[in-house]
Amino acid sequence: MVWQLTGSDPESMIKAAGMLVPYGGIGLDLNMGCSAPNIATHGAGIAWMRKPLAEVAALVGGVRKTIDDGASAALSAGNVSAGKLRLSVKLRLGEDEDYARLLAFCRMLVGEGTELITLHPRVRKDKYGRPARRQYVARLASDLSVPVYGNGDVDSAANALEYMEKYPCAGLMIGRAAIQKPWIFGEIRRAV
Repeated sequence: MVWQLTGSDPESMIKAAGMLVPYGGIGLDLNMGCSAPNIATHGAGIAWMRKPLAEVAALVGGVRKTIDDGASAALSAGNVSAGKLRLSVKLRLGEDEDYARLLAFCRMLVGEGTELITLHPRVRKDKYGRPARRQYVARLASDLSVPVYGNGDVDSAANALEYMEKYPCAGLMIGRAAIQKPWIFGEIRRAV
């Protein structure tokens, strides 16, 4: 299980992270990529990519500390099966195709304790009819010290294999196709 948090208030998101840590799982993901108007206009999702870096860093660092403190408390209480949750962030390219800004934003995330980044390579205003710009996933994967996953337009096993071959990254995140045909994961496993 990976828990995903979205919200506009750092204190509330840090508190929510603390509530989730005892439940364990693989990790906790901060959603900084949702561009749905009802999310973004309230300061959540992709709106985080427009906020001052210091504010975003405070959120990510606060969640990282909460995860680490929760794991330490669980171990101190004798819960040896409690492990540290991985902290990840899902995001988009941002408002436009400004790779230097995206890279600086991601390096700040890594500096604050993010261990994995998932990039949906579209800008905020892109609709799903616009193909994902997968080259940014491969570029970010080669420029960061943490794993980068690609997202966007993966709708078949052949497409997933092509993505990984042409745009090397640590893994893929599948959203819409997983809802439309959840057997896609088995198809990909068999194709590999």
